[in-house]
Amino acid sequence: MLQLDLSPEQQALRDSTRRHRTRVFPASGCRVEESASPLPLSERLRLAELGLLGITLPEQYGGAGLPLLFALLAIEEIAKESQTAAFPIFEANTGPARVVELFGTEGQRQRWLRDRRRSCDHGGRDLRGSCGSAATDLAHVAEVRGESSTTRAGPVLASKIGNAAV
Repeated sequence: MLQLDLSPEQQALRDSTRRHRTRVFPASGCRVEESASPLPLSERLRLAELGLLGITLPEQYGGAGLPLLFALLAIEEIAKESQTAAFPIFEANTGPARVVELFGTEGQRQRWLRDRRRSCDHGGRDLRGSCGSAATDLAHVAEVRGESSTTRAGPVLASKIGNAAV
């Protein structure tokens, strides 16, 4: 197992996220998982209020501007109780928002990232409207015939994401 020496700031984020997880999700998280329903808006608002939806985004766009490890610590803590609740944190810090931050134009960053940590529009349509859900996931099939092979890849259409955020 990889052992990380966390900074005091990383430990504080992990600990506060853990306190939130143990206080809120034992009661509500399991119901969400069992029913396969999206995370309620009230919980997404709570994640936004805690600043978990903009950990890695630059401060100029309303985020905390922290390294990715901070977001991964928060995702790990929340996912221990509810994967559904961890998903908005994942999407807001490592998913489409991160791609726009790293590779988008300034105009795209202004449009899609500005103060996203407070955003609770988790409809998954912001960046995915033209490309579908799980646009980066591919299913691969290889056929071997004698000494040659053919590989086909296509998008995975099934996804349990429920609600995603940029």
